[in-house]
Amino acid sequence: MNSVTSYTLENVIDYYPYGKVLRHYAANDQEKFLSTGNQRDEETSTNDFGNGLDYRNARYGDAETGGRFLSTDPLTEQAPDWTPYRYAFCNPVNFIDPTGLLEDEYTIQADGKIEVNTTEDSFDQFYLASANGNKVLIAQFEKNARGLIQLPSSFDFSNADFGTEFGFNLKSGNAYRGFIRGDAFASLFGALATTNTKDLTITGFSLSNGNSPKPSVSHIASVSHIDGKNGDLRYFRTDGSGDKVLLGKEGLDLARQNTFNAALKKFGWTDMLSEYFIPYGQTETTILDNN
Repeated sequence: MNSVTSYTLENVIDYYPYGKVLRHYAANDQEKFLSTGNQRDEETSTNDFGNGLDYRNARYGDAETGGRFLSTDPLTEQAPDWTPYRYAFCNPVNFIDPTGLLEDEYTIQADGKIEVNTTEDSFDQFYLASANGNKVLIAQFEKNARGLIQLPSSFDFSNADFGTEFGFNLKSGNAYRGFIRGDAFASLFGALATTNTKDLTITGFSLSNGNSPKPSVSHIASVSHIDGKNGDLRYFRTDGSGDKVLLGKEGLDLARQNTFNAALKKFGWTDMLSEYFIPYGQTETTILDNN
């Protein structure tokens, strides 16, 4: 005999990215725990939607004004290049900040979300999460005084339970410019893991002090390599060798390059640059996807 369990809908709530309530359906009572599951202060609520201040363990945030914290990060001296009032690296679509403290533990979700938590150490840890909530440690790296991680000359990871195998190489001789920021690294790991990429060659990110290596010395955010945010990656080859290949030349794996670009965008990379080119054997000018 089959039985059917009935459920009563208690609440459906839609949010803006920084936690402000957009719509509140079927609400029986004003909710106290909203958005990322943190407590919303009833005393500062201004309407029936419960849009008060969010208490995130270390400090209060205000979803009504774009999610900024009302006080500085207690660990702000460890991140001098970020505003101490920031929430989720100013990118709440891909990151969350449940504590209000300096973030250095990254859990990479398959849907493109990256959960960031603080740990009391000088390391950044990267975890891969499955849809059922299980997670596995990808790697742990020590940060330098600037808060940057030096990329290893090569990296490989595989896990049969998660059905993924990926890796990368840093271009030979470029260790001096192989320093990356934790959130950028987490996004890169997400793209590698979801595409099972094993032949990526990284040309470089920043110098150890966060400066942009020559000749890329521009201070324009979308093209500079300051503080390990932006990097140079080689295009993919059809032979999977990781060697250099130019746009429009024979050997460029255009389909796989576009797939990887889409994965990078999914995990938070928004500024990707490409020139217009004519694919080998074709006559029409094009540009790589997501540029």
